[in-house]
Amino acid sequence: MKTRFKLVLMVLLSGCSGMICAQTLDVHISNIRNTKGQLCLAIFANEGDFKDEKTCWVMKCDKKDFKNGEFHIKIEFRPGTFGMSVLDDENYNGKMDYNLFGIPREGFGFSNYFHRGILKPVFDDFKFDIQKNESKKLFVKMIYF
Repeated sequence: MKTRFKLVLMVLLSGCSGMICAQTLDVHISNIRNTKGQLCLAIFANEGDFKDEKTCWVMKCDKKDFKNGEFHIKIEFRPGTFGMSVLDDENYNGKMDYNLFGIPREGFGFSNYFHRGILKPVFDDFKFDIQKNESKKLFVKMIYF
């Protein structure tokens, strides 16, 4: 009896997880300048969360095995409107480093948006929508000063 219950529970849970995350973000990151440090990928749900740096998803990837300044990953995610930012954290401290003039020392990029300038963009510049059962391609081109 216990075995049957466990089997039914496993089938139900695996089916639910598939329905929740049937969407795929197909993320292509380019222009990564070296293999030192890590990439920090973060997803935000709205402008307020982006301003407050309150993420709804985060992933860190060591860059030691990256080739040709590029990285590709597929992420299962829920439907909705989101924005992705990427930090090239070359010193593994988990945050953007700035010089004396407030200019970033490390690279950064945003989903489907190439940012020009040193001011932080607004969420609407790099937001994307992903629908139920959709595979969404995101392109992030890193920028360095």
